[in-house]
Formats: sequence, structure tokens, C-alpha cells
Amino acid sequence: MIGYLTKREQRILFICIIMVFIYGAYHWILRPLHDYRLELGTKIDSAQKRIYKNLRIIRKSEMMKDQHGKYLANFKQTVSDEQVMSTLIAEVEGIAGQLSLGITDLKPQKVKHVGPLNYFSVSLGFNSDSKALIQFLHTLQDQTHLFYVKEVNIDKTIMKKENILKAHLILSKIFIAP
Repeated sequence: MIGYLTKREQRILFICIIMVFIYGAYHWILRPLHDYRLELGTKIDSAQKRIYKNLRIIRKSEMMKDQHGKYLANFKQTVSDEQVMSTLIAEVEGIAGQLSLGITDLKPQKVKHVGPLNYFSVSLGFNSDSKALIQFLHTLQDQTHLFYVKEVNIDKTIMKKENILKAHLILSKIFIAP
């Protein structure tokens, strides 16, 4: 059939075939490849953002792990229960002595072992004015001592025309078992 066409018609047919081939190559090969490349680029960008976000989280967690390691050393029990209890009693007596509190009753309570934690408690009774009581509680709960108050009973009594509070506290401290 091509032999029956004139040279001009053969050129036009050849150009049309090339145009159809180019059109097909563009729509069925080049355009899907281009779309696939754009899709991959988007996926790569989102993956990079996730990676950078995860790296920031990892860096923060490492920094927090270092900070928590410092605090963990404060709560790790390295000596026996009896030694910890005697240290806590001495600590409470020392703070009370600094604030001139008259301790009337100081008793250690039984250590509670709950999972990996050991709860040490001390029962404490004293007579004092309200300002000294608040100062005592504040000192016990600051960062250097880290006691928490489990129970507070306060009775107001009047002794020698002064307002004296009779207080009973149960103080606790938590340690991580060795």
C-alpha cells in the first residue's frame, strides 16, 4: 500500500506515524514516569521530615535521659532499709533542730515494698507555732530533701498565752529498690 502513495503522501504518512508514536510515548510512557517521579519526590520529602522529627525527639530523649539519670541517683537505694531509715530520722531531726522545733514523738514506721519501690515513713509529733510548722513542711518538701507528707493532724492549744500548735505528721520518702 505504501508503494501506491506518492512521495509527498509517504512523507505526510511518515510524519503522522511519528506524531502518533510521539503522542503515545508521551501519554503512556513519559507522563506516567514523570508522575511517578513526582510522587517519589513527595514521599522522599515526607520521609525526610519524619526522619528529622524523629532525630529531634531522639536528641531530646537522650538529653532527658541524662537529666533523669541525675535524679535517679537521688532515688536509688544503695544501702539497707535500716540504714535508710536511720538516715531519714537523722535528716528530720536535723531540720527540726535548725528550726528549733520541739519534737515530742518520732517513730519509724514499717517499710512498704511495692514492686520496685520502697516506701519509708516516719511518724512525727511536735509543738510549734504556725510559722515554724509551715517553714518545716516547706523545708522537708524542697528539692534537697524530697519528703512528701502522707498525713497531717493539727490541734490548736493555748500554752502560756502563746498560740502553739500540736502537730502530728507522717512523712514518707520513696526509693527504688536495688
